[in-house]
Amino acid sequence: MSDQDKRNTDTRKTETGNHVFLGIDTGSLYVSVVVLDADGKCLRSIYRRHHGDPVRVLLDVLPDLAADSDVSVARTGSGGKTLPLPGRWYDSVVTGLEGAKALAPEADNVLSVGGGSFSLIEMTSDGRYRRSTLNSACASGTGSFLDQQALRLQIPPEKLPERAMAWPHEPPVVATRCAVFAKSDMIHLQQEGFTADAIAAGLCRGLGYSTVDGLLGGRRIEGVTALIGGVALNSVVVAAINEKLGARTIRPETPELACAWGAAMLARSSENSNRTNAAALTEALRSQKQKNTENSTPVYLREPLELTLSDYPD
Repeated sequence: MSDQDKRNTDTRKTETGNHVFLGIDTGSLYVSVVVLDADGKCLRSIYRRHHGDPVRVLLDVLPDLAADSDVSVARTGSGGKTLPLPGRWYDSVVTGLEGAKALAPEADNVLSVGGGSFSLIEMTSDGRYRRSTLNSACASGTGSFLDQQALRLQIPPEKLPERAMAWPHEPPVVATRCAVFAKSDMIHLQQEGFTADAIAAGLCRGLGYSTVDGLLGGRRIEGVTALIGGVALNSVVVAAINEKLGARTIRPETPELACAWGAAMLARSSENSNRTNAAALTEALRSQKQKNTENSTPVYLREPLELTLSDYPD
């Protein structure tokens, strides 16, 4: 396993002959995989940046995650639909809700901030889905937005939370609702002499504020809110969300694994959960990667836009 893997839970090998359940969350920036046993206990997990090639990451980790075991798979995340793997694909709202129930059972709401999206899921009093609110198509307020701004500050994205926490004073204001406005604010702050740590703190706090504003639009929510997604690892963002939300929040021990955990739970509960093995999963991924290499035709998640000439009206 690479030393890039973070926050592994239990690294014990699965026993030969066991039936394990894999939840695979392929997001905009990271791949998360959670392995549950038949009792719902987490045997192993990984969280790794994929740099635009999630298949490469999965080829690296799957043989070790589910060696010598029967495997059932469920997928989620923006890139999960295109993975050539068996098992059902679930929307991240569904898997986020299931994962939050497992990791933070006392939660009444789930606020998820990932690399490419953020959302708020509200539940009924008996823990069922009530409604959800998603961000717009703009990436501002997401993990990829923070990564982009960190690089402008010449800070490695993974170091941004650490640098933000190093600023001991009131952070300067950075407009985080738009990447263009954020860039303008950052340039002005640099001209005024603010350090990179100060601007990092302003970015993270601004993102926490704008996330709540964008999802709630001025209304309030009741009860306890669980914070999940990779951005929930950023303590400065979490503190800003807590302040802006004005209600009790909890952050599970592994918020970055929540959607993968939920997918694994759904694979475990599925009556039609087909069994396979790690070797078959690896072969399917390797075959797809070979086809993509040999075929120069790009594969699109959505149909590309076409520039066509229309008839000018008389």
